[in-house]
Amino acid sequence: MNDKAEQETTPRGRRVVKVIAIAALLIATSAAGAGAFYFFMTEGPKADRSDDAKPVEIREPIYLKVGPMTVNIQSNRGDRLLYMSMMVEVGDDETKTFLENNMPAINNRMLILLSQQRAENINAIDGKQLVADKILDALQEPFSDPQPELVIESVFFQEFIVQ
Repeated sequence: MNDKAEQETTPRGRRVVKVIAIAALLIATSAAGAGAFYFFMTEGPKADRSDDAKPVEIREPIYLKVGPMTVNIQSNRGDRLLYMSMMVEVGDDETKTFLENNMPAINNRMLILLSQQRAENINAIDGKQLVADKILDALQEPFSDPQPELVIESVFFQEFIVQ
């Protein structure tokens, strides 16, 4: 009879072991999920938890259109034309307003500066960048005395055609 009793308890014992193993696996999976939830919801173990952390402020760029303008430029093949327009990126509304109010002076400076260029030089990428740098320098020069501090960041050509 012992053999029969042993045969009956062995399959039942195996079921109990399976149930315990499945329960342990569920508990371990739940613990891992809870740990992952905590880790990601608190932004990791080294997250800055200070209350005075400020969100990053994204500043929209401010642009001012200059041109289009057509200028006679020098060349080895005689006079040629440069057709150009650009956008000037400024740092604040005060600079944009000041430059808008001084657009005739800006156009004059651009015409004089561009008419001194040679077609062979400005057709190359480096030449265009050099002209952009010269324009930026020309815009930094005072327009009036006194004038507010101007925040001029970049010059971007929109059209640049040499004929």
